Parts: sequence; C-alpha cells; structure tokens
Amino acid sequence: MRARETLVKILALTSLVILAAAHAVPLFAQGEEAVAFTKGMKFLAMAIAVTGSCIGGGYAVARVGAAACAAAAERPELAGRFIIYLGLAEGVCIYGVLIAVMIWIA
Repeated sequence: MRARETLVKILALTSLVILAAAHAVPLFAQGEEAVAFTKGMKFLAMAIAVTGSCIGGGYAVARVGAAACAAAAERPELAGRFIIYLGLAEGVCIYGVLIAVMIWIA
C-alpha cells in the first residue's frame, strides 16, 4: 500500500511541475517559440490522455478478468456475460484515444 501512495504522490508532483512550466513559459516566449511551445503542450496533453486511459483500462480489465475467471469456475453458464463487462472496461482505452484525436484536430 505504501508503494501505491508514493507513486500517487510522485505523479501528482510531476503533474504540478508540468502545469507550472506550461503557464510560465508562454509569458517569456514570443513568435515562433510560442507556437512551438503550444504544439508541444498539445502533444503532451495527447500523451497524458492516452496514457491515463490505457492504464485505467488495463487495471479495469485485470480486475474484471480475474473476477470473471473466478465466477466462471463456479457457474460456467455465466461465462458469456463477462465478455460484455470486459468490453466495457476496454472501452475506456478507446475513449482516451478519441480524446487525443480531438485534441490533435483542434
């Protein structure tokens, strides 16, 4: 449990540093530097959207898959229903990719 709390703290601190840099640099950048910085932040936002959704989707699939295997061992007639739940968990990743595409288009 301590490792998870440490990881969350590190991710929160990293996010704060990135956000602070994102707001400080445009104050000093002008012309082409500002455009390049804006493009860089756009790609960073796309990466964060895809990474976060894929981590969340992977975690969801792992938890649902383990529960599905345990339930299917007890009641084999329910095995087909769990595919729906696994598909819903996998859909989280697709939403992250869609958000990244929308950021790229905008």
